[in-house]
Amino acid sequence: MYQSIYSLYFGVVNLSFLFAASQKLMTIDAVKHEYF
Repeated sequence: MYQSIYSLYFGVVNLSFLFAASQKLMTIDAVKHEYF
């Protein structure tokens, strides 16, 4: 029971981290295209 809740929580954290990282990368790419 606790194992599945823990893995689910970990999956959500990983997903949000990946989403934030990809957003940051896209923002960096946009800035690069703007200024370089």
